[in-house]
Amino acid sequence: MVMKAPVADARNGSVVDRLVGIDLARGLAVFGMYAAHLGPDPGEGGLVGFLMELTHGRPSALFAVLAVFQSS
Repeated sequence: MVMKAPVADARNGSVVDRLVGIDLARGLAVFGMYAAHLGPDPGEGGLVGFLMELTHGRPSALFAVLAVFQSS
C-alpha cells in the first residue's frame, strides 16, 4: 500500500499527490547529513562511533538518489 498525501501546488493552486515514504526517506537523509557534519568523530568507538560511521557518505548518496523522484 502506497500512502499519498495531497499537497497544494504553489505554482497554480492545484493539488498534487506526494509519496509520504519518499518524504520520510529524504528527511532521514537530511538528518543523517546533519549528524555527519556536527556529530562526534567516528573513531570514538563504541555504539556512538558505530552510529557516526553510518552517517559518513550514505545520507548524501540517499539524498541524491531521492532527488530523481523530485524531477519525475
